Amino acid sequence: MTRSRSLYTYLAPLLFATSVWGQLPATITYQGVLADGSGSIVADGNYDMRFQLFDGPTTTDNLLWTEDHLATGGATVPVANGVFSVELGNITVLTSLEFDAQYWLEIAVWNVAALAWDAMLPLTALTSVPYALVADRAFSADTAAFAFESADVDTVTFAFDADTSDFAFIAEFADT
Repeated sequence: MTRSRSLYTYLAPLLFATSVWGQLPATITYQGVLADGSGSIVADGNYDMRFQLFDGPTTTDNLLWTEDHLATGGATVPVANGVFSVELGNITVLTSLEFDAQYWLEIAVWNVAALAWDAMLPLTALTSVPYALVADRAFSADTAAFAFESADVDTVTFAFDADTSDFAFIAEFADT
């Protein structure tokens, strides 16, 4: 009885985590401040904006992904006191990117007078948080296993089959 209760104590959080891991969003939240060329904060309002990812720090590097937030699609970016926040990947999915290398973000605002995109330079290097998207692929690999030790359980192994969504626990109890 003590052994099964102890095993349940360790396994219950893992069962919950299994269902949560399958729900990872494939989006990146990005916040910034929008200013004009002289550094003055822009007027409050909704702006057409374009977000692009490159594999290097300049726009001459390979363009990997583009997402437009446009009035025509009902997805302009609201700006208040210069501050904006967007969820990248809601319009154009990010799942085609591996997030296994450094990526650079270009942000551009539609200039109505010039009928052209005004890019904010330099490009912004993405840091570690967006790269957590690779964790979903690591969990859904063909098999995944881990083990840990405790006072009552020598080893618990968890295996997951991504094709069938089946999982199994194998416990080896300590000799008492």
